Amino acid sequence: MNYFENCKIQEEVKIQYKELVKKYRPDIYGEKGNDILKEIHNQLEQVLKNIDKSCFDGTETVETDEIRHRKEELL
Repeated sequence: MNYFENCKIQEEVKIQYKELVKKYRPDIYGEKGNDILKEIHNQLEQVLKNIDKSCFDGTETVETDEIRHRKEELL
C-alpha cells in the first residue's frame, strides 16, 4: 500500500503523516501497528527524497486550497 500516493508537496506529506500516525498507533493496533508504522516511515523517507529532488528541478507545485483546508482541520 502506498500511504503517500496523492502527496505532491512537503506540506501534504506532513499532513498525511500525522493522520497515519494517529490512525495506526501501536497502542490501538498492537504489533501490527508497529509493522505498519515501519512501512510508513520507509515510504516517508522515499517520498521526501523525491520531493526534495523536485525542488531542484522546478517541478514542485504550490499549496492548494485543499491542503490549506486540511491543515486548518488539524489545528
